[in-house]
Amino acid sequence: MVRSSRNGSPLWWRKGSTFFLALSWCLGLISGIVLFLFAGTQILPWMRSTAYGAVSIVGLLCVTLLPFLFSAFAVFISEPWLLLPISYGKAVLFSLISLGILQSFGSAGWLVRLLLMFSDSVSVPLLYCFWHRHISGRRKLAFSEAWNAVSLCILIGSIDYCLISPFLAQMIHS
Repeated sequence: MVRSSRNGSPLWWRKGSTFFLALSWCLGLISGIVLFLFAGTQILPWMRSTAYGAVSIVGLLCVTLLPFLFSAFAVFISEPWLLLPISYGKAVLFSLISLGILQSFGSAGWLVRLLLMFSDSVSVPLLYCFWHRHISGRRKLAFSEAWNAVSLCILIGSIDYCLISPFLAQMIHS
């Protein structure tokens, strides 16, 4: 017989959910690395062109805000298992793009990656904390918590748009 908690999630899920979240994140990072290795040099021109393209505040907000919104929706509908594919997908994209930028910019890749992926790099730890708090299914989504997450995402995107991206553009065009 499977015992359930008050909110209907099985006991094995409540106890192992953080392990499954960490496993999903790590498998996503590894999958992104493998995908990058299989893509070879075909992906490098795309990475180099991103540094020379125009920056859009909408694009920056999508990078930071959409994963939070998908995660909040999964928690709101009381389906915390949906956080696993969200975390996996975010980890795949994060590692794939990070490696692509590092590889295509040579010895300056670490700096370009840090500046080009500022919004993503700052929002990923916040997003993982959100997932960790809600993966067990014991916590319900509070409006104040969702509002704080959205506000932080907007702040991160704004800092990137107003400060980091102009600095990166100035470095590249100098």
